[in-house]
Formats: sequence, structure tokens, C-alpha cells
Amino acid sequence: MHDDNQSNQHLTVRGSLSIMARKSLGFKELLAQEKASQDKFRMVEKIKRQSQSGDYGEMVKDVIIEPEGYEKMSDVLNEFIEPYLETVNNISDYKSLVMMSVIAWDVSLLPMDKQEEGLESMTSELFADAPAEIENDMRSIINKLIAR
Repeated sequence: MHDDNQSNQHLTVRGSLSIMARKSLGFKELLAQEKASQDKFRMVEKIKRQSQSGDYGEMVKDVIIEPEGYEKMSDVLNEFIEPYLETVNNISDYKSLVMMSVIAWDVSLLPMDKQEEGLESMTSELFADAPAEIENDMRSIINKLIAR
């Protein structure tokens, strides 16, 4: 009986340590997120100061970087491309998907009768050297994104 009691205590201590380790990891993640947020704020403020003191000072003085109560555009864009993320295999694919989504977003804001012209204008240089199959695939994705 003594061995069972000692064994149970050992399991309890090990279980408690495991829970503490998980909580500690969660705390470390929170600290890392807070530090990243502070670093981002400092970087944005530095860029804002540099912009305001340069040639564009007057034009950017009233720019609001992250307005309160609004979703960040990067979050909206990530949500927009989410159904296509499974096709991404590397950073280059991701950048292409983001670029196509921005084109689709911009084209979707045009009047319906101007969208095809706008799409052609925005993609003609992009597709200039692309094989026909890749161009067709990219146009298909862009058109699906426009429809969303």
C-alpha cells in the first residue's frame, strides 16, 4: 500500500508540474505577444516620425495607422484568401496569392462595366511572360476572388 500511495503522489506531482509547464508556456506566449505588440508600436511610430519629417510630411501627418474600432486590413485580406491557402507551398506562392487578392479586391471596386478592362490593365504586365496555363489558373483564382 505504501508503494501505491507513493506512486500516486509521484503522479500527482508530475501532473502538477506538467500543468505548471503548460501555464508557463502560455504565459511566455503572452509575454512574447506583448513584446511583439510593443515592438510593432515603436516601429510604426518611428516610420511615422520619419515620414513626417521627410518630403511627405504634410501629406502623412494625419494618417491613422491602426484606427480604433476597425479591423486591420491585413486580417481582412487573410480572411479573404483563406479558402486558397491550401494551395500555398512556400512564401513565393503566398506572395502571389496576396498579390492576386489585392488585384481582385481593387477590380471588384470598379463599376461592373469597367472590371474586365481594369483586370486586363492590372494583369497585362504581370502575365506578360507567364505560360498560358499559369495565366489561366491565376485569372481563374482572381475571378473567383472578385466573385467573393
